[in-house]
Amino acid sequence: PKHPRNMVVFSVNCDPDLFADKPDEPTVAKFEFNKVKKLIEAHPKIKGIYVDSVCGWVARTMDFRRDHFPYADYPLTYDDATGRPCIAGTIVMVEFLKGLGNLLHPGDRYVFPNLGTWKKHCWHYFVTDVVGLEGRAIDLPRLRYSRTMAYHKPTLRLDYIVLGTKETALATPEGLELFFKRCAVYGIHPSVGRYCDKVYEKRTGLYKKYLPVIRTLSAAGWEPVTHATSGEAILVERFGPKEGTVLFTVYNEGTEQTRATLSVDLPALGLKRIASAKELLTGATLDPANIALTLPPDGLGVVELRVE
Repeated sequence: PKHPRNMVVFSVNCDPDLFADKPDEPTVAKFEFNKVKKLIEAHPKIKGIYVDSVCGWVARTMDFRRDHFPYADYPLTYDDATGRPCIAGTIVMVEFLKGLGNLLHPGDRYVFPNLGTWKKHCWHYFVTDVVGLEGRAIDLPRLRYSRTMAYHKPTLRLDYIVLGTKETALATPEGLELFFKRCAVYGIHPSVGRYCDKVYEKRTGLYKKYLPVIRTLSAAGWEPVTHATSGEAILVERFGPKEGTVLFTVYNEGTEQTRATLSVDLPALGLKRIASAKELLTGATLDPANIALTLPPDGLGVVELRVE
């Protein structure tokens, strides 16, 4: 790292199948899974395991040990510089998370990893139940990618108010609200990591405004095809229909205030009519026949339609 710390990290193959035919051969997965089993026995109400730094350390390392190759469930890759065959570290983590799921799922428990936001780690989404994302990028394309990969899985986005001793953009009310709004577009839960209790006390209004709405969006389930439009520079995302309700997030990506009118293709959604319309962030009632919002740059509206 740019500023080294007094620490040493050993990246070790954590594939649960590693040396499975040699019970006396110690491995990381054997150690960790045994610890998880004992933890569940002692605390049966535990609902899952959180795995930190899934896309760091091991995931960045290539394993060249040939005696490990026979235990890999997925194809090998090779080192660009030398052409030597190896096991990709990111796939080792897939194997670990999959094995952890096999251990937890029979008891209706969840695998909750802390992933990065890089596309090269896409495989981890398929072996998780709750998606955690740590990183600094809150641009809409990155959030869109994460939601696409997670689909209906609950998703948490972790950024930080303070890194080291330096405050980030989230330290201001405007910066934190922009973070909340962009996460809300895709029904992603925003988190500030450390100091979250102090931040909540300081910015209670933002939490009370956005988090209930985000929970509603997440529970309804994001859908990739919106069957709705709202004009140029306006981003629309759909959640549901579910239990007589369909929700849309409407976000102004432009640089000017815009009057956005939401047009929904009801037949494509298997619906007949809109009974009522409401904007959830303000509680304002909208005209079902003319669903219009005035949005400033980076403005967000969350429209709830009661449908038949």
